[in-house]
Amino acid sequence: LLLVAWFRPQTGPAPATNTLSREMVFDTLSPTAQEVWPHHLFMAARPQPGQWVALASQGTQLWRLEIASLEAGGLGISGAWAEYTDTLARFFRSGELAGTGRWLQVGQELAVTLDFHAIQDGSEWSTPLLLRRSAEPLLLPEFARRLERSGYVQPLLYNELLPRGAGWVEAVESEFLNAASPRVQVPFLRGSSNVLLVDGKLDENTWRTPALGGIEGHGATAGVSPGTLMVRYDEGNLYVGLHLTQTPERPRLLFTLLTQFDIPASSSARWMVQFEKDTISARRWVRHGQETPWDCQWRIAAGSLPGEAPGAAWEAEALIPIANLGNVVPPRPGQRWRLNCAAGGPSGGSVAGAAYWGSEDIEAIEEGILLVFEGA
Repeated sequence: LLLVAWFRPQTGPAPATNTLSREMVFDTLSPTAQEVWPHHLFMAARPQPGQWVALASQGTQLWRLEIASLEAGGLGISGAWAEYTDTLARFFRSGELAGTGRWLQVGQELAVTLDFHAIQDGSEWSTPLLLRRSAEPLLLPEFARRLERSGYVQPLLYNELLPRGAGWVEAVESEFLNAASPRVQVPFLRGSSNVLLVDGKLDENTWRTPALGGIEGHGATAGVSPGTLMVRYDEGNLYVGLHLTQTPERPRLLFTLLTQFDIPASSSARWMVQFEKDTISARRWVRHGQETPWDCQWRIAAGSLPGEAPGAAWEAEALIPIANLGNVVPPRPGQRWRLNCAAGGPSGGSVAGAAYWGSEDIEAIEEGILLVFEGA
C-alpha cells in the first residue's frame, strides 16, 4: 500500500532525458525497509550528455553512483558504497555496487535495482529502490552541509575509506563537499629557511606563496575585507597566517580546530581560542560535549603593518603546538583536519562584522574548511 500511494508512474513513452535539470535531489523509498529517506540522493549532470554522478547518504550509509543512459533505454549504474552496520559503528564494511534503473517519470520518479558486493567477506545482495524528486529541493551547498552535519559521513570518509586508500574519497570532496567547504592544501615546512617567527607579520619566505595553502575568506557583512588565510605545518606545529587588506573595526581572532572524527561527528574533540588585545582571552577544549581543563599554549600575534595608514592592511600569525592538542599525533600526509577562523566582529562566537573562513557559526567545526596535509 505504501508503494502504491507513493508512486503513480506515468503511462506512454518517456520524454527525452535532455529535459532533465542539471541538479536534482530525491527522496528514496526502500520497499524492503518500508521507509522513506528524505533528501537521500543528490544527482548532478556530467558534461557528457546522458551521464550523471550521484551521492546518497542515509543513517550510517554512504553511496557514490555513476549513472549513464543506455542505448536500449533505461539507465546503467555503477559505483561504491560504505557503511557502519549499526549506529555504534561496531563493524565497517564497503564495496562496489552496480545496477539498472528506469525513469517512471523523467526527472521526477525513478525505479532502480542495485546489486551490492562487500569486499570484506564477499557477500552480495540486491536492493530495489524507488526515488521521487524532493518536494523541497536543496541546492548542492545545502546538500553538502547536510553531509557534514551527519554523524557518520565524515568518520566513514576519513577514519575508514581514506586510510584504506579508497579513491572515491577525493571524488566525494571535489564533486560534493567542496560546494560548502573548500579544501586547503597544507604544505610541510622543510629546512631551517622556513622557520617562522610569530610576530604578526607575514614576512617569512613560506608565506609569500599564498596560492599554495591559502584561501580567500568571506565577509559576514557588506564592506568587510575578506582577506586571505594560509596554513602550514611541520613536525611539531600547525601555523596559520592571515592577511586582511584593512584593519578590522575590532581586531579580534577566533579559531576552532578539529583533528579527528569521532562517532557521531558532533562528539569529536574541538579546540576554541579567542585572541584580543595581544592576549588569549578565551579558550575551550570540548570532548564528547564536555569541557575539559586545558592549558592553552598557542602563540598568536597580530597588528597593522608598519608604515601603513591607520585602518590599512592587517596581519596575524598563530602557532599551534600539536603536543598541546591532547593525545593528537602529528598529521600524516593526506590526513584531513577542519578549521574555522574569523577576524573582527563582536564578542562571543558571532562572526557578524568579521572576515571568516569556514562556517559562519564558529563552533560548527564539522563545517569548517578542510585542511589536507601534504607530504614531508
